Amino acid sequence: MVNNLIPSPALKAGRRALGELPGVVLLQDWRWDPDIQKWILHCRLTPGITPSTFLAAVTEWHIQVDPSYPWGAIKIYPDREHGPKSTFRHQLYNGNYGDKPWGSGEICVSTPLRVFGQRGLDIEPYGMHERLRWHIERTLEWLRAAAENNLVIDGEPFELPEFPMRQASKVKVAFKEGRDTYLFWHDLSDNVGLVELFDTTVAQNYIIVRAFLDNKKKMLLSSDWGNSLRSNEAKTYIGLWIRANTVPTLEPWQAPMNWGELRKCFLSQGINLDDQLKAIVRFIRDGLEHIILIGFPMADIQGEPPVQMHWQAIRIPVLAHGTLMAPGYRPNELGYWQCDRMDILANDKPLYWVPSENWHDDQMTSRGSLPHPVKESRFVIIGAGALGSAVADLLVRAGIRDLAIIDGEALEVKNLVRHNLIMTDVRQSKAERLAIKLNSISPNARVEAINSMFPPTEEKARQQIQNATVIIDCSGSDNVLDAMECFAWDSEKLFISLSLGMKAQRLFCFTMQGATVSHEKYRELMHPWLSKEIQENQEMKLPREGVGCWHPVFPARADCISLMAATAVKLIEEITLQGQLKPELIVFESYNSDNSFGGIKRIQ
Repeated sequence: MVNNLIPSPALKAGRRALGELPGVVLLQDWRWDPDIQKWILHCRLTPGITPSTFLAAVTEWHIQVDPSYPWGAIKIYPDREHGPKSTFRHQLYNGNYGDKPWGSGEICVSTPLRVFGQRGLDIEPYGMHERLRWHIERTLEWLRAAAENNLVIDGEPFELPEFPMRQASKVKVAFKEGRDTYLFWHDLSDNVGLVELFDTTVAQNYIIVRAFLDNKKKMLLSSDWGNSLRSNEAKTYIGLWIRANTVPTLEPWQAPMNWGELRKCFLSQGINLDDQLKAIVRFIRDGLEHIILIGFPMADIQGEPPVQMHWQAIRIPVLAHGTLMAPGYRPNELGYWQCDRMDILANDKPLYWVPSENWHDDQMTSRGSLPHPVKESRFVIIGAGALGSAVADLLVRAGIRDLAIIDGEALEVKNLVRHNLIMTDVRQSKAERLAIKLNSISPNARVEAINSMFPPTEEKARQQIQNATVIIDCSGSDNVLDAMECFAWDSEKLFISLSLGMKAQRLFCFTMQGATVSHEKYRELMHPWLSKEIQENQEMKLPREGVGCWHPVFPARADCISLMAATAVKLIEEITLQGQLKPELIVFESYNSDNSFGGIKRIQ
């Protein structure tokens, strides 16, 4: 049990280690703060810098440490009286003091940035003597870099300032901007306009940007969202957008917190914010709150040219309307604007920033994505069974947007042991239910279902297949391969046929590129492997389902199928990138080591 009145031996060891550090003076020993359930250490830092407008030579700081030290979080905040008052790079907004002796401007010293002594990927130590000292050493380096205006270095990832929320926001705004739309904004002369937004039942508490219009309500740019968002729109909204030339900040790196500061930021860029607002606020005098998007170009890498537009949302209070106007003015736009400017949008009125997120595909898949040429390919998967559903799921999560699923069967409850669908999908079309699930994975996914065996008879479905560039057969059926060979393809395709051996111990991948697929060549290459499978498993007693007529089922656990599906996706990536001009059979096999699973290896 933690004694909150007495610091632990580890905390005492960490404090002692600071006593040996030049430039550090401890002003108060560890004290327990019951409100935040952390230990606090108050110190004075003298990093040896020349004082400037924003930073004194000597500053005071408060270190917050979890009671589990040397584990847990360590956070460092400036003293409200004797700490920095400005907000710098790699620091949260430095304000909102409350009743504590420190400000809200936590600094980030654990990030692996080169500014901290050119350390690169410095590994944080977790010894009780080393960890606290490491954080304070980094704080001293942060202060030196801040004094030299050197907290960011060209070549590092670009970071936005924090846009703090004065009130907990019930909603977030999602937009879609990337390199593909940046050229449009770069060439556009308009700097203000209207924005159409909507909310949706599949992304609760989000308002989605649908389209940008000019101040005459002419369409400028629409967002190409995926099927799930488009088919589940609920309520629509109208808002405003205004463009800045760069990130609106006060020096050194603080987001504006009231309308006066926002005006000052725009004016520093040669833009009169009031002129921009007067051109468009007349569209939202309806007695409701609205959203205004502040847009600016943004780079991916510090020091490099911008590559996308970023939109930061502000909630606008109800503007003047009806009989609400400035005293002495008529109920017209001039009277309304005077009321807005003198009261509702006056300089001292706070800004209510709304969390904003970029849902462009490049951002959504930044944690793991297939290469761009693969993501831009159009896929068809024939067969929405265990293997097909697993492959489709992995492809969509890796950034594939255009995908059609073909399967004419309904999901049976016995499929659930190794299928990606769930109980509520039973007795419904595999293709349709799988498409719904895949579309719900990404706001950019455009997955279509074809509830039919291959080949489909409907012209729309046949055209969907013709539009694809990669055809993946996961049916495990020779009849399907024969039908694929007979299908009248209108252009060359990359054909990939995936099938599993007994217990999913082998993955067979037949590939070829051309105007059709060769069923005969597939059978030729597969024949020796099928013979081998039969010979190896001739003593196996196949499982059965139900009673009555004996009907064997293919034995394979879900984990084995998932492993082979992941292998198949990596192979699909490789083949899509390089192409496959001649027919080839690629075989993977799981192997055991000391009676335990060892992995997967390519054996042909």
